[in-house]
Amino acid sequence: TTPVEETRATHFSESPLRSAVKALLWRVIAGSITLVTTWRFSHSAAVAWQVVGADFTSKSITMFVGERLMNQSSAGRHGGADQARRSLIKALLWRLFAVGNTLTMAVFVSHNWSVASKIASTDAVFKTALMYGYERLWARIDWGKDYPQSPAVIATCEKAHSTGRAPSHLARLARRTKRNAYRLILGTRRWQRDLKRKLQPAWSYTI
Repeated sequence: TTPVEETRATHFSESPLRSAVKALLWRVIAGSITLVTTWRFSHSAAVAWQVVGADFTSKSITMFVGERLMNQSSAGRHGGADQARRSLIKALLWRLFAVGNTLTMAVFVSHNWSVASKIASTDAVFKTALMYGYERLWARIDWGKDYPQSPAVIATCEKAHSTGRAPSHLARLARRTKRNAYRLILGTRRWQRDLKRKLQPAWSYTI
């Protein structure tokens, strides 16, 4: 392949259908794990199915939205695929949100902070590694990837290759994505602390 073709492959995008399939398949895999762990710690099939059902709807939508947002940046992409560091960052960012979501659903369904925290913490350890592997698998799948074909996009890729750096608008997008990631991490941590502070007195009798 020519240098320009390599640069174009770096700036590919993923179709909405690919993002939707990724989100739904992951919910089936992750939901199965949540079902087992919730059943294990709550000793109730009804509670397990309620948590999984609530998780499936909310996380399918939010993961699809997250995939579309991440698709706006080409950082960590090379040769027509996501690099390992991009997959790791996606897995960690998603897990930060997912832990808070699962914790909230488990608390409201089980009314037991101890059970909910066990479910969320088990998910955090196991699913982070599983999500990374899931992303690496999808990085090898070419279906649903759209490569730039328009003259304007090709010209942008040629400029990026000739100058050895990304055009200014791509650099700004990368910086904005990085800032938003930091805000998401900080906001999630504050939200979890506030949630724990508010709910601890309400269910302290169950612990």
